[in-house]
Amino acid sequence: MPVLEVIVPVGISFYTFEAINYTVDVYRGKCRAAHDLTHFMLFVLIFPHLVAGPIVRARGFLPLVARRKHWSWLRANTGVLLVLMGVVKKMAIADRIAMYVDPVFADPASFATATLWLALVAYAIQIYCDFSGYSDIALGLAHLLGYHLAQNFNMPLVAPSIAEFWKRWHISLSSWIRDYVFIPLGGSRGTRWQTYRNLVVTFTLCGMWHGAGWNFVLWGTLQGIAMVFAALWSRYLPSPPAPLGWAATITFFVVTLVFFRSPNLGYAFNYLDTMLSFRGGWPTVVDDAAPPWEVVAGVVGLFALHWIEFRLQQPGVLRVMRRAEGPVSRGFLSGVALLLILIPVTNVNPFIYFRF
Repeated sequence: MPVLEVIVPVGISFYTFEAINYTVDVYRGKCRAAHDLTHFMLFVLIFPHLVAGPIVRARGFLPLVARRKHWSWLRANTGVLLVLMGVVKKMAIADRIAMYVDPVFADPASFATATLWLALVAYAIQIYCDFSGYSDIALGLAHLLGYHLAQNFNMPLVAPSIAEFWKRWHISLSSWIRDYVFIPLGGSRGTRWQTYRNLVVTFTLCGMWHGAGWNFVLWGTLQGIAMVFAALWSRYLPSPPAPLGWAATITFFVVTLVFFRSPNLGYAFNYLDTMLSFRGGWPTVVDDAAPPWEVVAGVVGLFALHWIEFRLQQPGVLRVMRRAEGPVSRGFLSGVALLLILIPVTNVNPFIYFRF
């Protein structure tokens, strides 16, 4: 019935995941059942993560619900920093790069090969900054409410292998499909080839979760095949140098994003055909508002964010930050607020993962 397209609840896929993990973990004895309906409903429906994750685990979140909350300036400071970081990723990088990506994908036959490649690289940056930016905002809002949600991204675009990439990208989904799909299928408990089969099936189902289209099915299947190929490589051949492994991983991820971004499978193959036709010419200006150098600026901004995130994970930096917490935080917040004021809002897109 057409009306069903209207009344599908917002965030249904994410709270379905959470209801499944709660039910299974209670059955397995890994989590105590919630005896207060309001506690359970808060776990399922707490708004920061509802629409696009991260996926929350009952055994990690339910104990926080019953815990008495106290205001913490340190936690509030962390929350605001995460929200601002997410807004910068979304507004300063993802939305501006989208102005280059969208026209190219709308009519790929009109552009040179170099332009199509650049648009695909730009889309990889866009989807990362868009999705990880949302995750940062969700984690920050949860901190402001007194809750800690699990990290959802850990610098995936510097991963040296496809297996490492999926340990760092959308961590809550990767761990969920491992625990509730891959392991129930048999995991790695059977023969080597049964393990490889389970990997392909798991990633194919992961692709189907993103959309009911053959392009998503093929995208997920290709990720599973890549995981199998990586496992076979590590078994029979020496590990490649880290830079070579990183280049191969990023190239594979970027190329397969054609299936993720395209509306259907036929469109994706047409894009690939045009992309591999080697039509001459430098990357062209798609629009006056989106010259190619903005994509380069997005790459620089992305690596700057990765560097900041990496440095903040170092123990020495954390000690310095704690000593200079007040001045550093105020200076950073003021700088980010100024940056957001100066960014011209010419293109505002909804978060990409809102539609999954």
